[in-house]
Formats: sequence, structure tokens, C-alpha cells
Amino acid sequence: SGFAAEGKPPRWGFSAPDYLAFEPRASMFSSFAIFRNREYELADVDPPERIMGIRATAALFETLGVKPAMGTVYSRADDEAGRPVAVISHRLWKRKFGGDPGILGRAIRIDRRPYTVIGVMPERFSFPNRGPELNNTPADVFLPRPFSAGERQAFGSNYNNSVVARLAPGMSAAQADTAVRAIVNANARELYPAPLSGLAEKVSASVVP
Repeated sequence: SGFAAEGKPPRWGFSAPDYLAFEPRASMFSSFAIFRNREYELADVDPPERIMGIRATAALFETLGVKPAMGTVYSRADDEAGRPVAVISHRLWKRKFGGDPGILGRAIRIDRRPYTVIGVMPERFSFPNRGPELNNTPADVFLPRPFSAGERQAFGSNYNNSVVARLAPGMSAAQADTAVRAIVNANARELYPAPLSGLAEKVSASVVP
């Protein structure tokens, strides 16, 4: 899913408040998650380096239907509390940590903050996919996605998150597309402050397989 101005390119991502308003009304999906790519500095390794990561809500793993090869993944409670836990890719585990099974429970320093590694993903797992206009670089570290008070009120800005979803049983992509368009637009009209009413009229979304 993604935002567009008047249904035309350029396409944007979801803002945090649009996503949070959409979440309780998204019955067309059995599971869905919001995520955003970002570069991070991985320290305490030789040599330190910049790695690609994503902050994603815990439902990402259920939505993609994938389980870790080792350990576990984080939970919604970890998202909400912003707990410093991390799931890493198999390739990062091999390349920077020598495939050491003792990585679980170990603290690694990401952007100068310690995160406890709780899981390692399967060898062939790669996400996000390349191709979309936004958030399109496979990640080596997966971190919880808390929403700050500022983000929750950032209507009309920071359209830089992507959403991935699994259709509910019996729901087609075309049906979901129609429903998503209506819900996202209605939310924008209801929730955007008056100075942004013109923008709210144009906000829409689409579902792409």
C-alpha cells in the first residue's frame, strides 16, 4: 500500500498518524505491518560499518509468513515500549559474527546504542524487496517500530513509511484496493487539522500485489 497525490505519481509512503488511524479499520487484511528503511552504524565489530536496517512493527514477520532460523522475533509490546532488541539477517550473522550461535542474547551497538540480539533470520530470507520506489533495500537488522508522540500528531508530513499486508481469507486484491482507498481518504478528511483540509481531500491509497 502507498499514498499518492490525487491517485497520480509521485507516490508517497504512509505517515504514522494515517497508519495508526487505518490500523483498527483494516479488516480486509489478516495481518499487516509498517516499515521504513534506514542506514545504521554497527560498532563494536572489526571494522565498524554502515549497514541497512528497517524499523518495522512486529506483525512484519507474521505477515510475511517467516520464522527466524534461530531465536525469536520481537513482539507488539516491544514495539510499544521501544525495547532495544534486534533481529539480524543470516548474512550479517555470518559476515560480522562468524556464525557464532552465541550471538543470541549478545548486545550489539547500533547508532551508539546497545541492542540485544534475539533472533537470526533464515539464510534465504531477504526483505524489503528491491523495486518499489520507497523502502526498497534488503535489511541486515530489524528493529521494533515505536511511534513517538510527535509522530502520532504529524498529519500531512513524513510520508516515508511503507506497508505490507496479507489479504484476509476470501478477500481479493481488487476488493481490498477499493476498501483501502475509501478508509484512508475518510480518515484523512476526519482527522487532518483544518489548515490541511485541501491535502486531506487528495489523500488516497492503493493495494498492489
